[in-house]
Amino acid sequence: MVNVDTEDNTIKVLSINDCWNKIGVQGSGDRSCIELNDVVHCRNCKKFIAAGRQLLDKEVTDDYKEDWREKISTTACGNDKLQSIVIFRLGDQWFGLPPKYFNEVIKWRGIHSIPHNRLDQIKGLVAIQRELHVCVSIGHILGVNRAASPGVSVKDGIYERMIVLSGADEKYVFPVSEIRDIYHYASSELSEPPATSSAGSKNAVIGIVNWNDKYVSCLDFNVLCELIDGAFT
Repeated sequence: MVNVDTEDNTIKVLSINDCWNKIGVQGSGDRSCIELNDVVHCRNCKKFIAAGRQLLDKEVTDDYKEDWREKISTTACGNDKLQSIVIFRLGDQWFGLPPKYFNEVIKWRGIHSIPHNRLDQIKGLVAIQRELHVCVSIGHILGVNRAASPGVSVKDGIYERMIVLSGADEKYVFPVSEIRDIYHYASSELSEPPATSSAGSKNAVIGIVNWNDKYVSCLDFNVLCELIDGAFT
């Protein structure tokens, strides 16, 4: 990366090893980095954090300031508010939820069965930080056919994970086939859910966005919580 010194017009080279674009999950990364087993995503890695600090500490050119002044000015004048979602996969379908509701993303762990439980929506109990939480299947709740897998490496460095969401008074735990990036989209990008959507997902989906040529269903967190709570009644 090149940084121009505005005082004497010299050029300084800022060297950064962008391993996240090579062996990580960003860009064209091949997901071969062994650190992903523990950190899940490159943004949680010490190398990624250190590189970010290095970028923040570099000198800022006048051209850079002017470029961002124009971008911020354009955004502030527009009426199309940006939204954020964390993208995850259930089977062959992609979903998104706002990051603020994510308590944590953890490795797959054993699910203990609940005696006399006959509900497909409730998978069992899972221990998180020495507390037992009910693990639900939002695949069944949303009407998504999700193929079973062992919870370990499947292919191309993809791992099943468990997501812990925080509601007003409850924590909701559920397994996902894969978790990916945080994606920002404008409200105008949302399209209507397809007519073929299941009744459960249709109620919870506020719209569809296109991400990397994949259709992602953006979920309404409050409606999702109502559907999960309804599984217990």
